[in-house]
Amino acid sequence: MDMDPIKFKALQNRLNREGLVELRIASNSMEPVLKTDDVISVHTTNKSALKKFDIIVFWQNNRIICHLLWSIQTMKSGEEVLITKSLKDPQEIDIPIKEGLLLGKVNAKIPLLLKIKMLLKN
Repeated sequence: MDMDPIKFKALQNRLNREGLVELRIASNSMEPVLKTDDVISVHTTNKSALKKFDIIVFWQNNRIICHLLWSIQTMKSGEEVLITKSLKDPQEIDIPIKEGLLLGKVNAKIPLLLKIKMLLKN
C-alpha cells in the first residue's frame, strides 16, 4: 500500500491512540499465511517485545509492508535495526528497518513446518 510520510505518521498516531488498526494485504509476499486482499489487524508493539518469525508491519520506500521478523541486529553506529523477510522469497533480506518505521505486529502465526523450511534454507 502506497503511503507518504504524513499519512504514515497519522496512521502511527491512530494506532497508538486506538491500539489496533485494520489494513488490507496488497501483495502475495506473505502467502500462504496471508493472502492478497486479506484484512489484518495490526496491534501496537515495541521492538523489545518482538521475536523471530513475528509478522510485523512497517513503512519503507513510501509503502506499508507486512513481512516476518528475521532478526534484530546492531549496526556499527550502535543503532538496532529490524531485519525482515517475505515468505514468498525468503532467501532475500529486506532493507534494515529502523524502529521508528515499525507500525505494529500482526497476531497471525507462521506454521512450524514453514519455519523449519526457512531455517534450513537459510
